Amino acid sequence: MNKMTRLLFGAVLMSSAMVAAAADVAGNVALVSDYRFRGVSQNNGGFSPAIQGGFDWSSDLGFYVGTWASNVNFNQEGAIETDVYGGYKGKINDDYAYDVGILYYGYPQDGSEHYAYTEYYTSLSAFGAKVGVNYSPNYFWGSDPFWYWYANYSYEVIKNLTVNAHWGYNHWETRQDYDPTQSNNSAGPVGNASYADWSLGVSTAYLGLTWGLSYVDTNINQNSCSGNLCDATAVLSISKSL
Repeated sequence: MNKMTRLLFGAVLMSSAMVAAAADVAGNVALVSDYRFRGVSQNNGGFSPAIQGGFDWSSDLGFYVGTWASNVNFNQEGAIETDVYGGYKGKINDDYAYDVGILYYGYPQDGSEHYAYTEYYTSLSAFGAKVGVNYSPNYFWGSDPFWYWYANYSYEVIKNLTVNAHWGYNHWETRQDYDPTQSNNSAGPVGNASYADWSLGVSTAYLGLTWGLSYVDTNINQNSCSGNLCDATAVLSISKSL
């Protein structure tokens, strides 16, 4: 974690500590048939289940910190992803809300691969929709400056049945041959790169759990993607808020 990230996280923690008496702690746990991150499998593709979960601490003033983890599979290394984040949420009015913060993706078992990176993010939400952007000065596996623009939308079509839609645009500033599933992406920058990812799914609550089923896909050239990590797939999720 770089110096600026540590300072910002420290500021969030200090601000949060001042309002500890007016705070909430929430947890979550999930089982998914595949961990898809921005359209790409973080395990083996196809049916490769992941167990995920985390905790969030939030104050009434809008400051929050949290952590989240999942099993992953990166060339027999980086078997665990552990994220730490913090930021501030607020409302412009009754309809519009915003969120700004920092997110650190950690891989304690990555050996000499150095997968870890930091992103800065901001988003705006209104009427079931959310648009946002994440920026990393040095993205996953040392793949240089990266931007992620996205839009999400959720709508309860009937009672206890919600449709969830997502679209994202992944853009590297300096390389055009980046393959998010390969380990040789640290070769010199050679121009621009980008790809889109999207998903469409439904979710419902039953037996105290939230059940979800989503179709996930990207426009990554299948010839440049290892195995079936980028193939279109259906992802089943079972989650519980604690």
